[in-house]
Amino acid sequence: MNKLYLAALLLVCSTAHSEEGFLGYGVGVFNDANYYTGQNKYFEGGYRASVWDGIYWQHKGGFWGEGSPDAARKSGFFVSSGPGFEVDLAPVEIRTGWGLAAISNPDSQLGGRFPQFNGNFALGLRDKKGDGIAIEYNHISSAGLVTPNQGRDFLILELSQKW
Repeated sequence: MNKLYLAALLLVCSTAHSEEGFLGYGVGVFNDANYYTGQNKYFEGGYRASVWDGIYWQHKGGFWGEGSPDAARKSGFFVSSGPGFEVDLAPVEIRTGWGLAAISNPDSQLGGRFPQFNGNFALGLRDKKGDGIAIEYNHISSAGLVTPNQGRDFLILELSQKW
């Protein structure tokens, strides 16, 4: 059954009628007085394939660099894939998505490599050619399935281009 589900998702993605590549750079944002905003650096890249009007499937991968002196916190890579929704109010764009994710280095914030989840919310502008710029909030956590589950939060500047 899982293989059938994966095959169906791949088919939907491969028949998408619009594709968009994106790159993002951001900083970690924390809710803890021991860490400051910007201590972690974040980079992501990937693409979104339109499945239906306003619905897309997103594949992305990236890296966060741990800047704190806490040895229990580690830098790591991640990959993520999942659905999302966008509202086009030309030139304004509102987008949210979530996906199943895996990370390279579990630490005191994110326990276990898999499963992890990646969710985001973005507000941006897009020109008539499809090029866009957005501010995005991104969260990675295990949704309580593995511990620890402090999660990681990032504020990102994303550049995108439709083709």
